[in-house]
Amino acid sequence: MLTLKRLLGAALTALVLLLTACQSPLNITQNHAAARDVTLSGSSGTISVTNMTNTSLTVTYSPGTQYTSVQLYLSQGNGTGLVLAAQNMNFSAGTYSYTFSNASYTSGALIYVALEQNNNGVETTLPSGSLSNVATWMSFTYAASSPTPTPTASPTPTPTSSGLTVSGANGSLEITNMTAGNLTVTYAPSASISSAALYVSQGNGTGLVVANQPMTNTSGTWTATCSNASFTSGAVIFVDVLTTANGVQTNVPQGNLSNVTSWASFTYASAPSPSPSPSPSPTPGNLTVSGVNGTLTLTNMTAGNLTVSYAPSAAISSAFLYVSQGNGTGLVVANSAMTNTNGNWSATCTNATFVAGAQIYVDVLVTANGVQTNVPQGTLSNVTSWASFTYAATPTPTPTPTPSPTPTPTPSPITSTGDPWYGGQLLWDD
Repeated sequence: MLTLKRLLGAALTALVLLLTACQSPLNITQNHAAARDVTLSGSSGTISVTNMTNTSLTVTYSPGTQYTSVQLYLSQGNGTGLVLAAQNMNFSAGTYSYTFSNASYTSGALIYVALEQNNNGVETTLPSGSLSNVATWMSFTYAASSPTPTPTASPTPTPTSSGLTVSGANGSLEITNMTAGNLTVTYAPSASISSAALYVSQGNGTGLVVANQPMTNTSGTWTATCSNASFTSGAVIFVDVLTTANGVQTNVPQGNLSNVTSWASFTYASAPSPSPSPSPSPTPGNLTVSGVNGTLTLTNMTAGNLTVSYAPSAAISSAFLYVSQGNGTGLVVANSAMTNTNGNWSATCTNATFVAGAQIYVDVLVTANGVQTNVPQGTLSNVTSWASFTYAATPTPTPTPTPSPTPTPTPSPITSTGDPWYGGQLLWDD
């Protein structure tokens, strides 16, 4: 009987200690989301749940130091309740771990995890709250894990009209603004996420230059811009975006954060400066300038008019005309919608400054799949990159001169020279 009383007393003492456990710095709200792996990080370290398959799971805790002890508690929230209590975790190389199996761990089961950390007699409940309130524990929905794919070689982004793009199952990354040591990364996820952080490494000896930089969310698209002196033409750049959705972290485009060779990689190159304004080539009755994005044709240059036609090299969704007069007037047409007729876009404008000899600049801003491109080249803010030409009224044909009629000669009148005429009669002398 005495032994039983002592056991009950010890149990009661342990319960009191559990109920008075202090709150942990790992105070992060968890969502009940299905996940292959779950990770929770904070100032006290990282808790990870992996190997969710065949009713088992592995819990690891990486505090970076060794404590007196760390004990694991597991509860199943679909009716089973507490399934593991005060289980000492194994310590090795700075990490505590324990693998456990329970028949109630099936796909869709709600799992709760708590750790009791003992540091020289001071107990702390991780990740937050107390052992007496399971609702404060780390929680997630059990889901059988799929083997983590071995990262392939770093995907090389594909060049696009605006930059470089790499796409995959988790969405697409676009790398733009590669000039003067700058770099902008835009991420369009394939599903909703709660956060995105940018990591950038320079592969020519500098190493990690951007770590955990928060990306800005604008209507579901995440962006971040960074600058580094090592971003020079020819430098090898590695980019990774660490996303979080329902407490689950994913590295985009693939791989993992610790393996930079699995990140997206490319060679940094400053955006080429636009060439001087292309001068359209004269063709019968008009001027034409052609390039990789299609052909611009300028016609109807008479009486202050100008018609611009654009034949794109690929399908576009919209085209807008900009025209500037370079003899002091400046912008005279801005964002004028062009009309699409069977894939050919056109717009006509009129301005009093369109006179013979005027310097004219033309740009067409096209949109295709959300990407805007300036045709024939350059940028909208740099008029010297637009197509340029000298306005000239279409000459009116000179009429063919009609030969003047040749007068018909008429007989000269006969005048009297003293001949013996008189009154129209010839007088004879006897």
